[in-house]
Amino acid sequence: MNTKSIESKIIAAAHLRDFDTIRDVYVEMSNLKIKMDRWFDKYLDMFDEKLSTCDRNDPVKKLYNAKFDEYSRVSHVLKVAQSYMNQKEPANDNNNKNRRS
Repeated sequence: MNTKSIESKIIAAAHLRDFDTIRDVYVEMSNLKIKMDRWFDKYLDMFDEKLSTCDRNDPVKKLYNAKFDEYSRVSHVLKVAQSYMNQKEPANDNNNKNRRS
Protein backbone atom coordinates (compact mmCIF):
# COMPACT_ATOMS: atom_id res chain seq x y z
CA MET A 1 0.00 0.00 0.00
CA ASN A 2 1.36 3.37 -0.97
CA THR A 3 0.32 5.60 1.91
CA LYS A 4 2.19 8.59 0.49
CA SER A 5 -0.11 8.67 -2.54
CA ILE A 6 -3.14 8.34 -0.27
CA GLU A 7 -1.89 11.23 1.86
CA SER A 8 -1.35 13.27 -1.33
CA LYS A 9 -4.92 12.49 -2.36
CA ILE A 10 -6.19 13.72 1.02
CA ILE A 11 -4.15 16.93 0.82
CA ALA A 12 -5.27 17.62 -2.75
CA ALA A 13 -8.90 17.03 -1.77
CA ALA A 14 -8.53 19.37 1.20
CA HIS A 15 -7.06 22.04 -1.05
CA LEU A 16 -10.09 21.68 -3.32
CA ARG A 17 -12.39 21.58 -0.25
CA ASP A 18 -13.59 18.14 -1.37
CA PHE A 19 -14.43 16.74 2.04
CA ASP A 20 -16.44 13.87 0.58
CA THR A 21 -13.25 12.40 -0.88
CA ILE A 22 -11.46 12.82 2.44
CA ARG A 23 -14.33 11.10 4.23
CA ASP A 24 -14.30 8.25 1.69
CA VAL A 25 -10.57 7.72 2.21
CA TYR A 26 -11.10 7.86 5.97
CA VAL A 27 -13.81 5.20 5.80
CA GLU A 28 -11.68 3.00 3.56
CA MET A 29 -8.68 3.28 5.88
CA SER A 30 -10.85 2.68 8.96
CA ASN A 31 -12.18 -0.51 7.42
CA LEU A 32 -8.65 -1.62 6.58
CA LYS A 33 -7.54 -0.90 10.14
CA ILE A 34 -10.42 -3.01 11.50
CA LYS A 35 -9.38 -5.89 9.25
CA MET A 36 -5.80 -5.52 10.40
CA ASP A 37 -6.92 -5.51 14.05
CA ARG A 38 -8.63 -8.84 13.45
CA TRP A 39 -5.53 -10.16 11.71
CA PHE A 40 -3.35 -9.17 14.67
CA ASP A 41 -5.75 -10.81 17.12
CA LYS A 42 -5.64 -14.09 15.23
CA TYR A 43 -1.90 -13.94 14.60
CA LEU A 44 -1.11 -13.25 18.23
CA ASP A 45 -3.41 -16.05 19.33
CA MET A 46 -1.46 -18.42 17.10
CA PHE A 47 2.11 -17.16 17.53
CA ASP A 48 2.33 -15.09 20.70
CA GLU A 49 4.70 -17.45 22.48
CA LYS A 50 6.87 -17.94 19.42
CA LEU A 51 7.13 -14.17 18.84
CA SER A 52 8.57 -13.61 22.29
CA THR A 53 11.25 -16.27 21.87
CA CYS A 54 12.23 -16.18 18.18
CA ASP A 55 14.94 -14.02 16.66
CA ARG A 56 14.08 -11.14 14.37
CA ASN A 57 14.99 -13.04 11.20
CA ASP A 58 12.36 -15.71 11.86
CA PRO A 59 9.58 -15.61 9.21
CA VAL A 60 6.92 -15.34 11.93
CA LYS A 61 8.57 -12.24 13.38
CA LYS A 62 9.30 -10.75 9.95
CA LEU A 63 5.65 -11.02 8.93
CA TYR A 64 4.52 -9.52 12.23
CA ASN A 65 6.93 -6.59 11.85
CA ALA A 66 5.90 -5.99 8.23
CA LYS A 67 2.20 -5.97 9.17
CA PHE A 68 2.93 -3.72 12.15
CA ASP A 69 4.71 -1.22 9.88
CA GLU A 70 1.72 -1.24 7.53
CA TYR A 71 -0.64 -0.79 10.49
CA SER A 72 1.39 2.22 11.63
CA ARG A 73 1.18 3.79 8.18
CA VAL A 74 -2.59 3.22 8.03
CA SER A 75 -2.95 4.81 11.48
CA HIS A 76 -0.95 7.81 10.30
CA VAL A 77 -3.15 8.24 7.21
CA LEU A 78 -6.23 8.07 9.43
CA LYS A 79 -4.82 10.86 11.60
CA VAL A 80 -4.08 12.99 8.54
CA ALA A 81 -7.60 12.47 7.19
CA GLN A 82 -9.13 13.19 10.60
CA SER A 83 -7.10 16.38 10.85
CA TYR A 84 -8.36 17.64 7.50
CA MET A 85 -11.93 16.61 8.28
CA ASN A 86 -11.74 18.56 11.55
CA GLN A 87 -10.58 21.65 9.65
CA LYS A 88 -13.88 21.60 7.79
CA GLU A 89 -15.95 22.28 10.89
CA PRO A 90 -14.34 25.49 12.22
CA ALA A 91 -14.18 27.03 8.74
CA ASN A 92 -17.90 26.46 8.24
CA ASP A 93 -18.74 27.78 11.71
CA ASN A 94 -16.75 30.97 11.11
CA ASN A 95 -18.38 31.52 7.73
CA ASN A 96 -21.82 31.03 9.22
CA LYS A 97 -21.09 33.48 12.07
CA ASN A 98 -19.84 36.09 9.61
CA ARG A 99 -22.95 35.73 7.47
CA ARG A 100 -25.24 36.20 10.45
CA SER A 101 -23.58 39.46 11.47
